[in-house]
Amino acid sequence: MELMQNRLGCRVFACVASFVLAGCGVKANQSKISGQPTSAGLEKYSLTLIPQGTPPPGIPRAIHFTSQKQGWAISGGSPSTVGYIGSSDNSGRSWLMYAFPGVTFSILNSSNGKSVTAIGSKKQSLFMASTVNGGKSWEITLDPHPPFAAPYLKKAFPYDNGWLILSSSGRLWLYNGNGWQAIATPKRAIVKTWAVHSSIIYAVLGQDRLASTSNSGKTWHTLVDTHGSQRIKAFTTQGTNEWVLEQRAQSNQTTNTLLFSSNSGKTFSQLNTTVLPSTFVWNRIDMVNQTDGWATGGSCSDVIGNCANTLYRTTNGGRTWQQISLPSVRYRYPNKNLPPALLTGFRPAAFFSSATAMISMGYLPPNVATPTLFSTSDGGQKWIPTR
Repeated sequence: MELMQNRLGCRVFACVASFVLAGCGVKANQSKISGQPTSAGLEKYSLTLIPQGTPPPGIPRAIHFTSQKQGWAISGGSPSTVGYIGSSDNSGRSWLMYAFPGVTFSILNSSNGKSVTAIGSKKQSLFMASTVNGGKSWEITLDPHPPFAAPYLKKAFPYDNGWLILSSSGRLWLYNGNGWQAIATPKRAIVKTWAVHSSIIYAVLGQDRLASTSNSGKTWHTLVDTHGSQRIKAFTTQGTNEWVLEQRAQSNQTTNTLLFSSNSGKTFSQLNTTVLPSTFVWNRIDMVNQTDGWATGGSCSDVIGNCANTLYRTTNGGRTWQQISLPSVRYRYPNKNLPPALLTGFRPAAFFSSATAMISMGYLPPNVATPTLFSTSDGGQKWIPTR
């Protein structure tokens, strides 16, 4: 499969989303229904937006499918352009795009095809857009004075009737109706990554400790502590089962160790496993149930934001792993004397089971090509592009 370079014009859809919609004369009408400022300049209001039907968004900053048909994406955005939230109900074949002028979205959180929250920045203000009815109406929160740099957020997740947000400095913050609350960590340890499961916050503190808290940081329980001998690269939970991937670097060599707990982290044991290759930097493990899961690793420059270039899967709880071949996608340069370039970077869009998954592959400017969604229903033996 080959991707052609984009050309400006309405007849070519493979543009960055801001160019597709703005450059082709597409406008999204909006009307402020209600709004009132609150304390400290915080503003909340409702919007009704008229979406535009388009081909897939240009280069999404994040993409997530909650089912094999329904998904959301965020793209575009800078202080002088437009940020977009896209909705698809046909596996990404077409999208409804909602425009937010001057907004740059960096975080996407969706639980189903009707509900989504996108968080980002409008200049230096924190900007949150949420819908629970598939985009028919949007609730907006604009905070001009967040306790962190709004343009550089890492992660957010609904928690305790509000939002748990990880800032670029590695600090956790809880935002709800009572304002902002800092989530304290032992010895002010930096949070590398975190997840919420059954109202419990799991966090990698520093680089060598996995801990949990059930009371918003008042007390923490250490689950794994390598005391600096290894770095915790990823973790995942399913019910009472937990998996922790450690990595040791020594003499220019790295070794991966996968730990497993069946009692919510009270005790861990090392899996007698065919280990994931030690030559890769593993950044994500997704267990979709107690036996089936996927692991992504590596780094790349083909995709905006976090991406990977290596994909593995397990069907026995992590004891053995199988490498998955990625779709063959080539970029054809405008100069016909240059050979096509093989694209290797991808962004996970969804993992549904050991056999079913979706990924997005794309390319960076100035040689911009539209990322293509691929799906598999046979564990990666065959990838089918979305048309």
